[in-house]
Amino acid sequence: MLEWQARQMLKLGCQRIICLCKEQSDGLVDLQRKLEADGCEFHLARSTLQFVSLLKNDDRICLMADGLWLDAAALPPNVQPGGEINKSVLTIPAGHVLSEGYHDDFERIDAERRWAGVAFTSSNTAQKLSEMPADGEAMSLLVRLSLQAKTPTLPIEPPANPQTGWTIVGDIQAANAIERALIDEVSAEGLELRPFDLVTRIVSKTFAPKGLRQGWPICAFATVVALAASTIASFKGMGVLAVSFAALGALAASFANAWKTLCEGVLGERKSTVSLFFNGIIDVLIAFSLSLLVYSLTSAIALAALPVLFIGIARLAETAPPETATALWKDRTLGLVLLTVAAAFGILVEAIAFLSVAALLHMLIAYRRRRDNSPLTIVE
Repeated sequence: MLEWQARQMLKLGCQRIICLCKEQSDGLVDLQRKLEADGCEFHLARSTLQFVSLLKNDDRICLMADGLWLDAAALPPNVQPGGEINKSVLTIPAGHVLSEGYHDDFERIDAERRWAGVAFTSSNTAQKLSEMPADGEAMSLLVRLSLQAKTPTLPIEPPANPQTGWTIVGDIQAANAIERALIDEVSAEGLELRPFDLVTRIVSKTFAPKGLRQGWPICAFATVVALAASTIASFKGMGVLAVSFAALGALAASFANAWKTLCEGVLGERKSTVSLFFNGIIDVLIAFSLSLLVYSLTSAIALAALPVLFIGIARLAETAPPETATALWKDRTLGLVLLTVAAAFGILVEAIAFLSVAALLHMLIAYRRRRDNSPLTIVE
């Protein structure tokens, strides 16, 4: 829950996270290490005085209520991530359904309004917290101080639906319900035309949330092992075995991508440098293995370049319309399974050449249609 809140604050442009807590726990320390590894400052403040001491004079502060499940995308347009966020106290109507059972969290600020759980204020206002009673509720006092400083209020009407990202998580059942809703939402991408990618997405969704953190590194390691075995088999000229291992590596890579997508969607993690280059690295390893295999089978250096051309053209063709024709280029495992069958019949090189030509034709047809449908431009 805290990690999700921290990730949403980072999306809003926050550079430092200060967590007000009564005591330090192993979970908080782990979260601190994780965020700091991502380049974010994370501090634990166990008193209001410690909190104030961490503030800088020119800080702009985002306040978020304890237990608030907030998706940054659900914020009003004028406080969306990437924009200029002005000082404001977000409010909801006093009788809003969100406040049912959580009157203390969505604190009433006057007869008609309650605090919505989010506020943007200045460091000068927050520093006055040191003048307040030490045993006071820090977040409530910060909201009151912001209102006393004439911070504008911003009425909002957030949908009272956990799937839309604005509710109070009061117990483990509520947290589990939101987690499952996020998993279903992240897994909703249409993969019907990519059979193996669809299977990996369904399997990872079924096991989630178990394996959210371990799934990606384990599957990435399995991918490298399978492709290494494929390279060894290629060097020895074992065609069917080499392509089979390459297909297993592609399947493991598909599992790794599925787990990484779930992890980023559910935990709000940013893409790491390794994950950004992961698919490119896998393509290079597959191309190297297949090229080595073709050379082992034919002793022709020119033909050994064929797998590189095939994978390169396939990556270009996967973005060309229509969507129904791109499944073979997007789903690596599907293409390698077809090549495994071709290797079993002794026509691996011919199959790679055929698929390369098919991908090229797909690109040319898509380009021709796009050119024919483009508006006529007259240049004088």
